[in-house]
Amino acid sequence: MTPNLINPYIIAPPATPYHCQSNSTRVYIFGNFTPPRTRFGVQFLTGHTVVNQTVTGITVYLQRTSSGSSDTTTYYVEIVDSSGSAVTGGSYGSGVVKDLTTSLAGYTFSGGSYQVQANDRLQVRASGTDYLEVATDDTGGETNTNWFLYNGSYADYTTEAFTYCVYT
Repeated sequence: MTPNLINPYIIAPPATPYHCQSNSTRVYIFGNFTPPRTRFGVQFLTGHTVVNQTVTGITVYLQRTSSGSSDTTTYYVEIVDSSGSAVTGGSYGSGVVKDLTTSLAGYTFSGGSYQVQANDRLQVRASGTDYLEVATDDTGGETNTNWFLYNGSYADYTTEAFTYCVYT
């Protein structure tokens, strides 16, 4: 029996999401800043339901701009520590910008397994692209999180929320 291909990055989705922040009201383009940003995501603060859970899959909501049909930049979906350093088991997968649709869609990655600690960051990381877009909710922040962007240092915000789901 051939498995159903859900998206180009996984064969089958993980179980039901443990936690989702899935409202999406706006997108950010990686290259739409001076200098361009290289990471967007969510920081899990003390008290968030994901802290101390072992995350086995992540869905992020992405799209590419219509001009990005030939962009071969690789993006990565990962959990890192509070300073942005890699953690064992925190790499969930990667994709290529040109393979994304031009409409916002959820892309699920399940290559990692990591127990989240307070202040860890779930992020989409890419550099050198003006065509990758990530989804956020600008109607208000999520409790016990920071939404962030990065270019050399983290800028944390509580007025917006990164759009994602995690699986345990």
